[in-house]
Amino acid sequence: MATKAMVASLTRAEQDLIRETEPKRLAKLDADELGNVQDRVRKARNRHANQYRRDGAQAVKKSGGRGKARPANTRNADKVEVFEEALARVSLAYSKALSKSAAGLKSDRLDAKKSGKGSAKKKDDAKSKKGGAKKAGKKGGAKKAGKKGSGGKAANGRGAVNKRHDPTSKNERRGNRNTRRKSRQKLRAKR
Repeated sequence: MATKAMVASLTRAEQDLIRETEPKRLAKLDADELGNVQDRVRKARNRHANQYRRDGAQAVKKSGGRGKARPANTRNADKVEVFEEALARVSLAYSKALSKSAAGLKSDRLDAKKSGKGSAKKKDDAKSKKGGAKKAGKKGGAKKAGKKGSGGKAANGRGAVNKRHDPTSKNERRGNRNTRRKSRQKLRAKR
């Protein structure tokens, strides 16, 4: 545990943050709140670690060596250590809360499956996926998102069409690839 003197030398906001990481207080928080505390402690730790590095680099330049510069920077190192310990406590509590939450969700899913009450949403999603796959499989399936003469704008007017995510152009690329492959095979057969 961090020394009380070091914690006492922190600012009031930093002391409050360290107090939030006490095991009794962490036990009262849910997973979302623990995640928020973890983010705040991590930011504070990173802020002090960066300050420690910067001050250490400046002290090395002034004193001419790392060994001589180290004693002047111990306070920053101690601050980093305080927040590192606090982050470890919060991370442990957060991981326990997440695993407990995941176990609860898993048991709920298994209970629902055993009782035969699968969600209707999943069944509807499965039907829509099957129907969508049939429609996309037909020739001339999807329409292009943008037209060639539209000045580079998509049909929705939001800007140029992203070819990587446009299924029509992907199919066209596949078609071009297949024709190139067939023409190479014909050339090889002639040799």
